[in-house]
Amino acid sequence: MKIAQFFFLFLASLFMTWGCSSEHQAEKKSQNKLPSVKASVHKAELTSAYSFIEIPGTVQAGQRATIATKLTGTISELPVTMGSRVSKGDLLVKIDAQEITARVNQARTQLEQAQRNLKREEKLLAQNASTPETVKDLQDMVRISSSTLNEAQTMQGYTRISAPFDGMISEKRVDVGDLAMPGVPLLVLDSEKSLQVLADVPEETAIHIKQGDPQDIYIPASGKKIKGRVAELSHAADPATRTVAVKLDIESDPDIRPGQFARILIPSRQKTLILVPQKAISLFGQMERLFILQSDNRASLRIVRSGARSGEMVEILTGLEPEEKVIISDETLHEGQPIEVVH
Repeated sequence: MKIAQFFFLFLASLFMTWGCSSEHQAEKKSQNKLPSVKASVHKAELTSAYSFIEIPGTVQAGQRATIATKLTGTISELPVTMGSRVSKGDLLVKIDAQEITARVNQARTQLEQAQRNLKREEKLLAQNASTPETVKDLQDMVRISSSTLNEAQTMQGYTRISAPFDGMISEKRVDVGDLAMPGVPLLVLDSEKSLQVLADVPEETAIHIKQGDPQDIYIPASGKKIKGRVAELSHAADPATRTVAVKLDIESDPDIRPGQFARILIPSRQKTLILVPQKAISLFGQMERLFILQSDNRASLRIVRSGARSGEMVEILTGLEPEEKVIISDETLHEGQPIEVVH
């Protein structure tokens, strides 16, 4: 019985060995039939580079003014709309404040009356028909009336609000007929000459940023990558969010507008990585793969995982060792395919 079992196991082992050998020979035979492909190679080398942190930010005008009034009154003129471009000194809002006009007229009348009285008393004093004290009192009255008129005229000037600088109306919160009240915003004026990106940077990253540092910025809405420079950097972190407010100056661009979303790429720390050309990687379902050149000049498949991209190069996180030769070809490669290296 034991001899029969031993004989059976011997035959099974022999069959499996023969089967594996046949399969290996078939695979090797299939590889030998693959045509040779001309391709270039790129040696995977360790590279020292900085890793980047993406910080969300918002584009805003470098100069912004919130327009409000100092007095209460009905808006009688509003010659601008949202998106209007204005020059410095242009009328933005006119407020109908009749009581201010009445106060100006009253102060002007009182001043004119005081000036007439003073002129009359000065003539009488020259004829010894008045006293110096009377003339002095009238002089004081003229000065008081003049100050009252100046104050009323200043208040009257507040009924006309002009643009403090060249720019564009980005917000319009009132219309003609609305009641304007002190401190309540009416319009928002943004300068078009300069733009900034405002971001809240984590405190552990902010310690590596200095005023004047250049930073890479990406604006998704316009698809533009631009350079910014740190203009302002808060020295105090927000205790609630543990972030530091940073403002970066950027050049004005017709495709970049205040309020747009921005991404700031801030280098965080230096690390060692493996970079290969992006065109060496192809997708196989949900997996990324590439081929390396073996010592016998045949292609060998590798499943890899890529990381950050920099220009035409991509970082390989797993699946590839330094010094291995990555095959770059426009043709579809197969495992074991012969490779004719071209330079």
